Amino acid sequence: MLTTELAISIAVNIIVLAFFAGVYVSTIKNHEKMIENLGIIIDVKIKDLKENFEKHLNRVEQKQDKHNNVIERMVRVEDSCKSAHKRMDEVEDFQHNCIFKKGSK
Repeated sequence: MLTTELAISIAVNIIVLAFFAGVYVSTIKNHEKMIENLGIIIDVKIKDLKENFEKHLNRVEQKQDKHNNVIERMVRVEDSCKSAHKRMDEVEDFQHNCIFKKGSK
């Protein structure tokens, strides 16, 4: 037979055990919610980083296109300059030849 003290002790232990089991279950549920919220926050941050990366990449690509355009234009300017120098040399040769032909007559 159980004595009154033993019965009270068992009842108190069961109540304490139930309390801590409830705290444990509540803590687990809170952790699950926190993990879920962190997952959502991480997804949002990843999306923001991706958008910022794409924005910066587009800006770099535009700058690269402008740079490539400048290079193409400079190649055309250099070709034109070479052609102009060649024509100037031909004019100088023509002038030189005209001066010496007049001087020899």
